[in-house]
Amino acid sequence: MVQHSGPKPDHPEFSELAESLFSLIHYRSSVQKKCARLGEMECRFLNLLACQEKPVQMNTLAELLGVSESRITRLVERMVKKGLVTKHRSAQDRRSWNVGISTQGLDANMNVSAVSMEVQSELMANLPEEEREAIYRCVKTYIETFHKILENKDAELENAN
Repeated sequence: MVQHSGPKPDHPEFSELAESLFSLIHYRSSVQKKCARLGEMECRFLNLLACQEKPVQMNTLAELLGVSESRITRLVERMVKKGLVTKHRSAQDRRSWNVGISTQGLDANMNVSAVSMEVQSELMANLPEEEREAIYRCVKTYIETFHKILENKDAELENAN
């Protein structure tokens, strides 16, 4: 059984509110994915490649996405079949493969980004203007604190193994 320490939330429903926020984030991802008919990892992958100036080695992509090399290999093969990325042997190291985004991949990434911007604009338009700054500060503080706690817990669990 896990023992919880520290202060209790000021509001008993705080945990439920946090869970609702996480659910909304996943829901937003699913809405974005529908516009390009891509999975979350495929969307992340295209966005990563769209930000690169030149093709990237597959092992570097695996590191940047935090996935195994076998998973990146499967992902690249799927994306090549869909025409969203290109894959070529590295000129410097014939054992390595470089992956770049295709024109079709750039279009798909732009569609996902456009939906994201549209949702963000609509959200901002529906938030009371006088509360936007306070909401921003609170959410930013929450994210930074949550990230720090998760990093510490992750390190603690890594050291325990």
